[in-house]
Amino acid sequence: TGKLKNGTRVKVRFSGGGAEQEIQGEVLGVGNTNEAISGVIIQPKHDSKIWSMLLSRLAVDYTIPGYRANRLRLNGAHPKINSFVNACKSYAAAAGGQQSASGSSGAITEKEAFDIAKEIGSIDGWNAFLKQFPSGFRADLARAFVKRLSGQSATSTSSAGATTKPAPTGVAPKTTKPTLPTVARGPSNSRWTNKTQRLKIAGNKSVYTASVRVPGVEMVTYCAEDKRDGGFGLGVLLRRSGSYPAYSQRVRQGIAARPVFGNGPNREIEMSFSNGEIVDDAAARPKLTNQELSVGPNAGVFGEGSTALEYFMSESEVTVALEPFKATFQLTGSRKAICSVMNRCGASVPGCGDGGSTAVTPVTTSRCSGGRYFSRSKGRCVCPTNKSYWNGRSCQRLRCGKNYKLVRGKCVLLQNCGRNAYRSPEGDCYCNRGFRMTNSGRCIRKNVRRCGPGRTWVGAQGRCVCVDSRKAWNGRRCVFPKQGCTGGRTWQDGRCDCNGDSVWNGRQCVKENEPPPRQQNKAKRNVCAVLQTACQLGSNAACRNFQKAGC
Repeated sequence: TGKLKNGTRVKVRFSGGGAEQEIQGEVLGVGNTNEAISGVIIQPKHDSKIWSMLLSRLAVDYTIPGYRANRLRLNGAHPKINSFVNACKSYAAAAGGQQSASGSSGAITEKEAFDIAKEIGSIDGWNAFLKQFPSGFRADLARAFVKRLSGQSATSTSSAGATTKPAPTGVAPKTTKPTLPTVARGPSNSRWTNKTQRLKIAGNKSVYTASVRVPGVEMVTYCAEDKRDGGFGLGVLLRRSGSYPAYSQRVRQGIAARPVFGNGPNREIEMSFSNGEIVDDAAARPKLTNQELSVGPNAGVFGEGSTALEYFMSESEVTVALEPFKATFQLTGSRKAICSVMNRCGASVPGCGDGGSTAVTPVTTSRCSGGRYFSRSKGRCVCPTNKSYWNGRSCQRLRCGKNYKLVRGKCVLLQNCGRNAYRSPEGDCYCNRGFRMTNSGRCIRKNVRRCGPGRTWVGAQGRCVCVDSRKAWNGRRCVFPKQGCTGGRTWQDGRCDCNGDSVWNGRQCVKENEPPPRQQNKAKRNVCAVLQTACQLGSNAACRNFQKAGC
């Protein structure tokens, strides 16, 4: 807000993705320490264009023209913003703002009316919806809600009376509040992949799938028969894949906490997309099958022409919530993977090419004997993994002999790990503790000093010594004593050394008790003494500095 004063009327400009909008606001809280925040307050209506911008962008910039801009990141915020706006619309409708007798011309859609009736949650609200929209799938759901609410009211009436009557049949099972905290995973940068895998929910058959992962959870989609509308659709299931804390317990508690779907065994589930749309008829099976949870309309499939299927192939994210379980999966690149699945089973899906006209009916394991499946890329029946082979009658596990390991379906010879290394059960070489692997594949000690040609570091002596004990270091390389001892030194105890009380000053042997030159002051003598000691210990740099200092 810069130097603007309280009460100043300003315009706030929102921009993002090429769109732009300005909203009138008022400066508030500047210079007042009692206010929790300071800035500009705006009051957009629930039908303002700003909400469509917030629901369709990953980030929006906002600023007062002439002042510094701020960025509002919207990753994962779209479902909450959409719920907030829908709640505002519901309150406006309940107050008569949309259906006033003054003659409001804008008629609400069936979905908006369904959301309003669901928000009100009473029999009168559902009856009002059925009066306006008497047929269709949402109408069947509305009748199921009316039946459930009627059963609940009958139960409460009987409990209030003097005598207790049995509860009517068809009453929804009670919900149980979760005890575990919510764990939300995703989204991650995992890519959509196509592969053939066995699914328990699909009858333990080998099914061609399109899947994506977040840490600990995998969403698998496959082509399945749409029993509601006929034809084919997209089957969706979730299953544990990696580390997810108490996956089964959280999913079961989430299912128990959700209301029933259409007065049946399945439970409602929250499935929302990055565009703010929420699938109204999403449901989950009431139990896990080998840690696989089937989700979709009435725990079935998303049909060939359904809007939700198009969202799966066009949006950037989808969030599946069964709190305390919650996961967000990225949908970038999902169209190609899902179209590959739907085209293979012959489904006619908009945006997937010719669909059924070019599709090939998949060959399942029932037509490929011995546990094999049909591979379109190879044009024949193959064994399900690269760890097995076809022996003419069945798929047998491939086992490698001694000193061989299995790599991409072939047995390859294990490599020789060499000294200071060991071989893992998988056949890979690793260095022992305290060693590291060089670029050439050798294991050497960590933090080993570079001693130069022909020398090695001896930790016990704390210095580099020549590998060949008959040789001596002349400052550049290890040489034999006759070639290397200079400046009055002789070969003694495996190295070149001065005789008697003489010491090596880097150039020649000098008397140890010889007084230093008079021109050297006390500080220089101390420096020379340190350099002389270091040189005696074998430091070439100290010897060179001793010589340069003129000690």
